[in-house]
Amino acid sequence: MKKRILYDTDLIGDDLLTIIIGMGLDNIKFEGITSFGRSISSFERAALAENLIDLLSPYSIRVAAGANAPLVRSPREGCNACNKPIMEFKTYCNLKNNKKNNIEDGAINLITSIIKENQGEITLLCTGPLTNIALALKDSPEIANMVKEVIVMGGTAWTLGNISPVAESNIYNDPEAAKIVFDCFPNITMVGLDVTLKVLVDDKMLNNLNLSDTVIGKLAKGIILSCINEHKRRGEGINAMPLHDPLALMIVFKRELIKTVNCEVNIETCGTYTTGQTVCRPVTPFMYNNDKNIKLVKVATEVNNKIALEVFSKALCNACNKL
Repeated sequence: MKKRILYDTDLIGDDLLTIIIGMGLDNIKFEGITSFGRSISSFERAALAENLIDLLSPYSIRVAAGANAPLVRSPREGCNACNKPIMEFKTYCNLKNNKKNNIEDGAINLITSIIKENQGEITLLCTGPLTNIALALKDSPEIANMVKEVIVMGGTAWTLGNISPVAESNIYNDPEAAKIVFDCFPNITMVGLDVTLKVLVDDKMLNNLNLSDTVIGKLAKGIILSCINEHKRRGEGINAMPLHDPLALMIVFKRELIKTVNCEVNIETCGTYTTGQTVCRPVTPFMYNNDKNIKLVKVATEVNNKIALEVFSKALCNACNKL
């Protein structure tokens, strides 16, 4: 049976790669995709997803544009390392007249309708700021108990942050939204930097993938190479692309890729130096038995990076060879 996913994302860089590999995994079915925008609007980002779907998907997927700013803060500029391959893909689609016109107006409506119409069957996969999901919860708080599970690529428990010393960028970009999401859903798995920074695609692996010379193969290769070069430029000691968002999807496909620890997770929204921090406290059975009001989040702490890279490689090649 296929695992049915509602995917909320900022649709840039490895988010697009996540859609591509999702098309190469046999037991994954996207029910809907919703976008978050910044300097590139949510509608423009949704159009990218529409073009990918048009080229790759054998079934229809609903797509909706969402918020273009955090709940209460000014929007922050996102990563633009992948602009070149993305612009080349957009140019190709425009020349081929592949741009779609059926993007739905309103991510909130799409999120709430898909969840309500398929209670207990939808995995909510989130790989961007959590603004759209928070707005959906404000509109229809009952959906918190209607999803099968929530997978959040975001946060860091015991690893340094990637946008501040303690914060991961998706949570940092809208901590108020993240707090709403983490406080409301009872079944969250947090896939943070503790594991995503361990699953790396370097130049050698990219060359060994031998991706097809199709438009999708070129897009995938361009995204990966751009991310590798950006990490080299930053001098972080990571001369490779971490599979942040693709790993979150692969966990839906193969849960045994990770090990998790039950934690109480609080989102810092007021700190001068710690805004966006995911403050994680491991909760033992003894602690939980003494206070069953503690809300538990499954925090990923270990990953089988060898198997994860094998799944990624196979799924990516499968998708790129569809054209």
